[in-house]
Order: sequence, then C-alpha cells, then structure tokens
Amino acid sequence: MLHAARLYLHEHAARYEGAAAQFVAPEQVHLTLHFLGNVSARDLPETIESIDRAKKGLHAFALAPGEIIALPQSARRQRPRLIAIETDAPADLLELQRRLAQRFARPAREKPGDRFLPHITLARFRWSGGGEPLEHPAWKGPIERPPTPSPFDVSEFHLVKSVLGFDGAVHQTIAKWPLVVK
Repeated sequence: MLHAARLYLHEHAARYEGAAAQFVAPEQVHLTLHFLGNVSARDLPETIESIDRAKKGLHAFALAPGEIIALPQSARRQRPRLIAIETDAPADLLELQRRLAQRFARPAREKPGDRFLPHITLARFRWSGGGEPLEHPAWKGPIERPPTPSPFDVSEFHLVKSVLGFDGAVHQTIAKWPLVVK
C-alpha cells in the first residue's frame, strides 16, 4: 500500500503549483500518539517512567488503514501540510493516547486529547512563493487510491527523538514498550 500510495501521490503532486512533496522513507513511517516537544536529558528518566505507567493494562490491537487524506482538515487553512493514511481508532489506541495527552498536556489545551486523529504520514509539503493560499479541491477529502491494505497488528510502541534536517525528520528510538497480547 505504501508504495502504491506514494506512486499515486507522485503522479498527482505536480498539478499543485508551488508544492514540493517530500515523501517519508519507509523505515521512518509511524503513527504519532502524542508529540512531547523538547524534553531535556535531565527530564528523560521521569518521562520514560510516566509513559511506562500510562501503558499499564493496555492490550495489543489491530490497526486498519483507511483513506488517504490531506492534513490539516481545517477551514482556516487551505494548503495541506501533509498527506497521510487515516486509520481506525481501536479502544486501546485511544486510551493510550488519552493517557499520554493527560500526562504531557500543555497548559494551553482545553481538552488534551481533543485533536487526535490516528494517521500515518506519507508525505509533507514544502510550499514556495507567497501570496494568497492556493485552493486545491482534490485535497479536501478522500483521494482516489489503491485498495486498502489489511489491518496489521500493533504490539508495541516507541518513544522517539525526532531530529529535523533539510531532508525531513529522522526518528531515533529512545525506549519501547510492549503491549499485552490478548
């Protein structure tokens, strides 16, 4: 699915003037549960301990890929920042995300878990030029795509460090946790 989706997006990205799609390397593809932001080395042991407590009692689950979508899906922003595969939302995934959002929520958020949309990023856009935002009707909803792949098992999750560079982010695993297999 990833290869077919990338081919489809490459074929259609050229019609979006000013957008350069940077595709995620297959080994870097992931689903983000919660973005922590900068965590100092001094605070890392406490962060790891808190994540360890958050996963207690949660089980492995199957994750089903769905539509290819553009994000954000906001009326305020007409240009997408990324193209992703939306996934379903199994109960254990939502509970883990909720717990992480509660533990690491920034004070400004009214509801820490209110914006979570399970998705796997395929490509990020870098927009060039100025002026008014371009309207791209083709990115406003589900995109024609190859057949949906089968669900896959998720039996662990990772804490990763994202290092941003000109060629995109590189994700390095810092710690990982298994989920209880039912």
